[in-house]
Amino acid sequence: MGAVVLALTWACATGIITTASRMTWSFARDKGTPWATILNTVSKRRRIPVVAVLAVTTIACVLNLIYIGSGE
Repeated sequence: MGAVVLALTWACATGIITTASRMTWSFARDKGTPWATILNTVSKRRRIPVVAVLAVTTIACVLNLIYIGSGE
């Protein structure tokens, strides 16, 4: 039962990260974010905005660490 919940959580997190990174990339493409030229880059090999994916993932991890560190 726990494996099903873990798999669904993983799938949901993947979708959220994908959506957030694509929105971050498109906002950076329109020069709406700080460091827009860095976030705007798309990998030629993978054809995805790798920097935006890493930025969104890092922010999500930092926010989760704050939650874990609060002890609640």
